[in-house]
Amino acid sequence: PGHHFRHFLPPGGRYFHRRQLPGTFSALINQHQRHHAVIMYRLTHLISLNILQPNEFNRLNTMNEEQRPSPPMNWDQRYQGEEYLFGTAPNDFLAEIISQVPKGETLCLADGEGRNGVFLAKQGYEVTSVDASRVGLVKARALAESQGTWITTLEADLFRHDMGERCWDLIVSIFFHMPPDRRVEVHRKIVSALRPGGWLILEAYTPEQLTYGTGGPPVAEFLMTPEILAEDFSELEFIHCEQKIRDVVEGSGHTGQASVVQLLARKPLTSD
Repeated sequence: PGHHFRHFLPPGGRYFHRRQLPGTFSALINQHQRHHAVIMYRLTHLISLNILQPNEFNRLNTMNEEQRPSPPMNWDQRYQGEEYLFGTAPNDFLAEIISQVPKGETLCLADGEGRNGVFLAKQGYEVTSVDASRVGLVKARALAESQGTWITTLEADLFRHDMGERCWDLIVSIFFHMPPDRRVEVHRKIVSALRPGGWLILEAYTPEQLTYGTGGPPVAEFLMTPEILAEDFSELEFIHCEQKIRDVVEGSGHTGQASVVQLLARKPLTSD
């Protein structure tokens, strides 16, 4: 599955072996049912943690085998090893657009192994990189050191993380996908956390990305469009917003043509 399920379950999530499943699920397990039962157990657990809403569970439960996503990935496991899963170079859109944004205190959301945060730190931004993966953030600090710079890292559940009020000059969200209700909540926090005159840089996959299959979650509701962003960030001034097809080449995790939406927006100086 695409790597943007990273915040779909809490840090430390794991797969369950047959002998670990509760009795009602153990009775269902056979060679053909195991995969489905594991998914249903994990989704039920997510509801109990108030991370997945019941209506989302019902929709996923009625998917056929081709539509249903695989069990969510453990990001500490994916980031193990010396390879940087999505490379060490910054996101192309971020690198292209950053010259328009003044330097300042910067929050990088879901920054994983730190490629975007480290890039910004090298440009002179004061960076805090936030992610749910401890392993990823260790590699982010190592990447910063290897490139002669430094970043602040914070391990946090981004659904519950308090970004603060009017305290960031720039917030960066690159391929950070969420269930719709969580997305609205996180995007609302972004608006509140920006200082008047502060900037937002965002790139995400669109629903058309499902036809490419080169990255991102295989669930259309987790993806974004210019219309969704216009509604979520109605309090911001849009400088650039475009949906386009482009080649996304980011390590071994993202390689191929993709459908994306790109946003550069600014909070008005007179924002209340």
